[in-house]
Amino acid sequence: MSDSKLWSKTPPNPGEPGLSLCEHTRDVVKVMGELVDLYQKELSLIAPGIVPLLLQAALLHDLGKAHPQFQQYLRGGPPFKLRHEVLSLAMVSAELSVEEKILVAGAVVTHHRNWAYLMGEGSSTAYYADRKPASEIGPLVELCQGLDSDLFAEIKQMIMKIAEEQSLTQVGWRSAYTNMLDAVHLHLQEIRATEKRLKSDAYVMSADPFIKRAIIMRGFLMQSDYLASGGAKRVLRGVSSLPEMERLLFPKVNMWEHQHRVAALPANVILIAPTGAGKTESALLWSTVVKERLQLGGRTYFLLPYQASMNAMTSRLRRVFGEPCVSVIHGKSLIRTYQNPLDDGYDISQSRRMVREKEAIARLNVAPIRVSSPLQLIKAFFTSKGHEAIICGTLGAQIIFDEIHAYDLNITAMALACAKYLADHFLAKCLFMSATMPTHLRSILEEMFVIEHVIRPELRWLASIERHKLSILSEDYLEAAPRILHAAQSGLTVLVVLNQPMRAVRLWEFIRSQDYDDVLLFHSRFTAEDRVLKEQQVEPKPGRILIATQVVEVSLDIDYDTCFTELAPLESLLQRFGRVNRYSKRDPADVFLFAEFNGEQHKYAPYDKTHLQSVLAVLKDFRNSSADGLLREENLQELLDLTYSAEMKTALKKILAEKIALFERFVIREQLPLGMSPAADMEDLERQWEALFDGHEVIPACKEELALRCDTALDVVKYLVPLSSPIFFALNKAGHVRYSKILKSFIADMPYDQISGLKTSL
Repeated sequence: MSDSKLWSKTPPNPGEPGLSLCEHTRDVVKVMGELVDLYQKELSLIAPGIVPLLLQAALLHDLGKAHPQFQQYLRGGPPFKLRHEVLSLAMVSAELSVEEKILVAGAVVTHHRNWAYLMGEGSSTAYYADRKPASEIGPLVELCQGLDSDLFAEIKQMIMKIAEEQSLTQVGWRSAYTNMLDAVHLHLQEIRATEKRLKSDAYVMSADPFIKRAIIMRGFLMQSDYLASGGAKRVLRGVSSLPEMERLLFPKVNMWEHQHRVAALPANVILIAPTGAGKTESALLWSTVVKERLQLGGRTYFLLPYQASMNAMTSRLRRVFGEPCVSVIHGKSLIRTYQNPLDDGYDISQSRRMVREKEAIARLNVAPIRVSSPLQLIKAFFTSKGHEAIICGTLGAQIIFDEIHAYDLNITAMALACAKYLADHFLAKCLFMSATMPTHLRSILEEMFVIEHVIRPELRWLASIERHKLSILSEDYLEAAPRILHAAQSGLTVLVVLNQPMRAVRLWEFIRSQDYDDVLLFHSRFTAEDRVLKEQQVEPKPGRILIATQVVEVSLDIDYDTCFTELAPLESLLQRFGRVNRYSKRDPADVFLFAEFNGEQHKYAPYDKTHLQSVLAVLKDFRNSSADGLLREENLQELLDLTYSAEMKTALKKILAEKIALFERFVIREQLPLGMSPAADMEDLERQWEALFDGHEVIPACKEELALRCDTALDVVKYLVPLSSPIFFALNKAGHVRYSKILKSFIADMPYDQISGLKTSL
């Protein structure tokens, strides 16, 4: 059988030939070559000498697909019930050292399934058993019997051909074993011995360079396989020259002084600057100087708190760099997309869907700039499948946290623990940028990340900014509705920000009942698809009222005339005010704070009552001492620090210490490479991950049929609506939520429309 007749994939359409094994192997080797070239500096520092091993793994990973029964399966025959990647071990070079063989064999044999699965955990088939000779392990014998000497020689010839084409002289694949069964068994035995060593009580994982090498081997092979299978022929490199980045970002205007300072620091940095001060451009300059000065190839990650801010950032970046260069990852979509191909069970009915899953991964991974939430970063360490590929995507990365304090304390603490691990072990650099940052949080970041540079705009420039005049109203949002209407009827553009979606809906309904039509509603309970449409409609127009929630706080480039808002942490209030008179081109704008909440249950949610009371007291003191109520930029830091009690400052340190300890336990001590960790440990890990979410995602029932037609988990994302945990559990208790095994998502049997979103009455 010629290499063109050895298939690697099922054909895209019946009657057509499948992709040849030779062609797929060549594609994977090419992509692996792109990755090792992109990350050559990182690999030389973290895992010297690993490049030939990566290339050998790419060359050998799928050769077991030459098995005659697997070839029959690809042509419509019965399912192949054995694992082809186990057979691929027969080709691993005998010339390698023991550790090198374990690294290559471990990556090859686990590039689809975890090692624990291959050992029989969660499966009826085990390919190795302690103290049992190879000849008595039925699945292993059956697997190796399928590859006769003629076919083996043909595969070797194919390897030589590809190696010669790709100039892989350093790979060292030439020596093969004479007895295939013994060769495969020996590699499995060596991996098993490594597993026992890693699980021993005396073992200290954090001190073992093998762990990082194993993560890189499996992660790079998975990425190369996914990228090649998804049709990616090359990996986009992005901008790595500072002059080129300056030309793209500032074609007609000059850079500010604080942007020049950030662009000179290839290190961990804190940037504190008001809205409209070019923080995004500063971050891009910083990421470029990190790559240029340190000669790193890592990707740039923008981590933001809200899906609306992620969408806005993605659109903004794509206008500069083009759509292929910027990918966006929402919710839990990335890990689902990685996990689905790892569940591949040789089912023809699923194979084409798996191809589309890998195409989705390819689109994400070729992009040099990625926009997501910190939860995606955290999930890389708290999943049983595919975590190595996600971690390898952060190798030498520039991680940009936008408004790190905008999250629940648990998520903030865990995100920082993950980022520190990547900085300490995988050469990542971090930029923390914010319009405001409490001093106690800044001190924690400086200590954790050894930050020597906190960049702020010049005091002279800050003193020149006078954008907002604060008034405190002794009313709640419904009592203030006539005042809001009057402002809009006078021709002003009016932004109203409330803390809960249902309060926003109530105010929207009231204003609509007053025969006022130009009022928009924007909150979190829209599908991702409809949120994009909403974001396109929120531009201010004279007389327009935008009623929103926290979704407008970060990276949404809008500029209204006035703002009415409920009480929130001061940094959130300043973000809300920053959507008004954004560039300080007008006289100071009036911003109004409701001192009262509507008398409903849980009225302070999602914030802490004590903290809000402290904020209100500080702002009342400020307003009593200020004749004009002018919020001057140079005074905001002092006000912000006053809103935090000593107890709140201590709470952050305590939670951070707890999450770092949790991270060290699960990731540094218990999370084993190559999927060696027992299923029970992985289930515990998944529970820890789910506990970080203050909420769930649901698909409105009216969108269920559309979701079922989607090709990939990434496509399903556009129909998801986030709900807080209390709302979700209340709906579930009332019988309004059910689980779809097909979609792996919850379905909400509640009304939904594009104008007002998911109607929960809660």
